Amino acid sequence: MKGAYVVKSELPSPFQDWSYFGVFDVYAGSNAILDTEKFQNLNLHKELDSTLAKRGIVNGFLRFDRDLIADDYDEKSSSKAVVAFVTPTKMIMSNYGLFKSVTCLR
Repeated sequence: MKGAYVVKSELPSPFQDWSYFGVFDVYAGSNAILDTEKFQNLNLHKELDSTLAKRGIVNGFLRFDRDLIADDYDEKSSSKAVVAFVTPTKMIMSNYGLFKSVTCLR
């Protein structure tokens, strides 16, 4: 298991005004959330429903666990991640495992 990070200052259309940041210490790596079916379906919607985005993040984190169990059942270490999506009107943040985040506004 190794760490990874991702910084995407612009996501594909129609979300080119969005940014995605994440720090990961997981088997599945930095694209696990972006590769989930729920998150990919967001591209079909011109206007984002926050509930749909949150569901995509949760499903991405759950996929970490499924992949770990399927590939190496003897894995003793844990997955950890923190991600943030920054939109023109919102910041959607989530953590998984032992990673935590702090948001400061000035």
